[in-house]
Amino acid sequence: ILLPQYVYTIDENEKLGYCKHKININVIDHITAYEGIWFPQYRSRAPGNKQYTCHTLYERVYYEDKPKLIFESYYTLDGIPQTESYVQSYSPGEKRGITVDDEGTLEGYGPYKIYNFILKLTSEYRVRYLCTDYTHARSNVTMIYIETRSMTPKWPTIKEAVNVARENGLYVKLDRIEQRGCKRPLGPDGYESLDKEQPSIYKPKKP
Repeated sequence: ILLPQYVYTIDENEKLGYCKHKININVIDHITAYEGIWFPQYRSRAPGNKQYTCHTLYERVYYEDKPKLIFESYYTLDGIPQTESYVQSYSPGEKRGITVDDEGTLEGYGPYKIYNFILKLTSEYRVRYLCTDYTHARSNVTMIYIETRSMTPKWPTIKEAVNVARENGLYVKLDRIEQRGCKRPLGPDGYESLDKEQPSIYKPKKP
């Protein structure tokens, strides 16, 4: 199944797989713990993946009938800064760490859901697993994202995050999202050079 354009990924052509069972949701934080800045570091390898760099996510919460997250996504493609924004509804239910990105209906099938499982959330990183309950989705497709609070995290942090996926039986090859030598977005108006003399709304700790 192709992802809706606003679903929380990078490439529009990325495909979702069928949700695997027996995954462990190791998250007890409220939705507001997701707020702030995240830097995507690794994602599942796929033949159609474009070469994005310098990806930054700004997230904030607002409330309607249920909590929702607003995302501002910044990245660079072929040296050109890009930006996207979208909204996710958050449905913790009995298992926290689950967001329902989209609910739709396919002709000849019926309703389906797309899930964004937060497998683990710490002060340094989070591991996300995206999938769908659409029974005809590919069973051999596994979409994982590793994101960190620091733009350039230490290797032990990445290693620990990779182990989270393995502990859940999710073994995939990963592509790195280059986060060095980047221009950093300071807000929705675009990019500013990462310069010590310039003010920044967020300064990650040095690795």
